[in-house]
Amino acid sequence: MLDAYFNQRYAGNSWFDGLSITRIRQDDPEKNSNVVINISFKDLSVESYDEFIEDFILYMSDVYSRYPELKDSDKLNEIVRGDYDAVCWRRSSRSVLRSSIARLCDMLGTHHGKEVILLIDEYDKPVNNANGDVRDRILAFLKQVYGESLKDNPSLRFAVVTGVMQIAKENIFSDLNNLKVNNVLNTEFDEMFGFTTEEVRTACNDYGHPEKFEEAKKWYDGYRFGNTDIYNPWSIISYIDSGFVPKGYWTCLLYTSPSPRDSTSS
Repeated sequence: MLDAYFNQRYAGNSWFDGLSITRIRQDDPEKNSNVVINISFKDLSVESYDEFIEDFILYMSDVYSRYPELKDSDKLNEIVRGDYDAVCWRRSSRSVLRSSIARLCDMLGTHHGKEVILLIDEYDKPVNNANGDVRDRILAFLKQVYGESLKDNPSLRFAVVTGVMQIAKENIFSDLNNLKVNNVLNTEFDEMFGFTTEEVRTACNDYGHPEKFEEAKKWYDGYRFGNTDIYNPWSIISYIDSGFVPKGYWTCLLYTSPSPRDSTSS
């Protein structure tokens, strides 16, 4: 969502037309006017440290390849373009790999003449999924990656980092300061990431079944963010798209929850 709103690559889209943000922020100069790096570490292997590094190399190659304008940019010197090629062709050194996100921010900032927005999703999944010495080595590696990307990065406008573990309590970010941490107990954005009661009621009305609201509430009113009841957005969308058939849409395909609540609600 943040990538779709901020990224200049999507300029001219109508995705947000008619939505509340368009009414609140009319002619917003930030909309689709920024350089954005959008990454996720959800699929990196953690069976061994070497496999993790191999996956990281492959993934960063894919990320770099999204910005072909950097390959022959006359705003980058030959050495920097060499680093770009090394990551793209999966032959970068470990030191270049650890700084690959920070380097990409610098390259894009130099080429486009503006600071970069960095979005990192599932920042903690490799650490959560690993065990023992493998976990310790991955943690140490990512600590360096995040430190170089997020601390004293002159090309970074701001970053949004999301994951399961609360950032302030995870030592992977212990070298950083000026972090603004938001969790499910905060009220500042409690209505922003999910559907509120009134939004679900409106959706049921708009799709011709206002009588289904109570059923939707029974099944999917499972989150409490700050002071707001929040419904699982994927479940609500799937529920309406399936013709208002209630079931655990967020669960594994091989598992059906016996409870009349979605599995993520507990």
